[in-house]
Amino acid sequence: MRLIAIGEILWDVFPDDERIGGAPFNLAVQARRLGHDVAFISAVGRDLRGDAALRAVQARGLDSRWISRHPRLPTGIVAVQLASGEPRYEIVQPAAYQEPELSPASWAALADVPPDFICFGTLAQAAPAVRRLTRRLRQAFPQARGFYDINLRPGFEDPRLVRELLAGTQILKCNAEEASRLPGLLELPLSAPVWDDAAPARMRAQAAAYAAALRSVLALELVSITLGACGCALATADTSAAAPAAAGEISNPVGAGDAFSAGLLHACHQGWKLSEVARCAGQTAAQAMQTYN
Repeated sequence: MRLIAIGEILWDVFPDDERIGGAPFNLAVQARRLGHDVAFISAVGRDLRGDAALRAVQARGLDSRWISRHPRLPTGIVAVQLASGEPRYEIVQPAAYQEPELSPASWAALADVPPDFICFGTLAQAAPAVRRLTRRLRQAFPQARGFYDINLRPGFEDPRLVRELLAGTQILKCNAEEASRLPGLLELPLSAPVWDDAAPARMRAQAAAYAAALRSVLALELVSITLGACGCALATADTSAAAPAAAGEISNPVGAGDAFSAGLLHACHQGWKLSEVARCAGQTAAQAMQTYN
């Protein structure tokens, strides 16, 4: 499988630590760990964090040739606080990842092995330069399926942008909170669910039915809803499936959803049954939570 991920590479700044992150970067790392050919497109600053980011990219087995160095903007950072086990983010802007560039040689290297998937999220796509580059990728590789991890963040939830990104999407991933917000955000003819997270099996069944409804109204190939400790639910035009969360000790939830995405795409590319896709995605996320980056 060949995968292009475009978007943010940044430092998650915790109260006592800094860790390299960014949803597209985390997805690229996990897909590479699963043995796939990955091109990660982003930018870092000409600063110490940029130097460290490039070292982290190489240490994780990714090719850094598609990561440009911005002459003015700093490497991205996000202040992260954990509240009741869930991460909360304060995104610092402007940042280098908002203005990536590809040289002619970099474009040629991408074309050597056409991608199966082009992966993107709302945060970086809010930047015009990233959006333009993503459009060029879609035009250059029309056979690639678009994977959209919606990743709604405060200040990055423009309905027009989300609709535009959905137009280039075949596979959508969202969490339960984001899925509940979509009817209001996009004025969809659906009722947002009230999740029953006290009954995990019931919540998975509820999410499977809701994923099927979202998939139908948005005319997508596949919709995936992650449910945290309750598992996940997926739906295609033909069927729906759900899986409980894989067992494992949670050392850090940051990046688990991106690992889920990597497992999801891995299993989809293999052509597995939807129930097997759900299990694979959940197991990949559980492994990542035990060994964060």
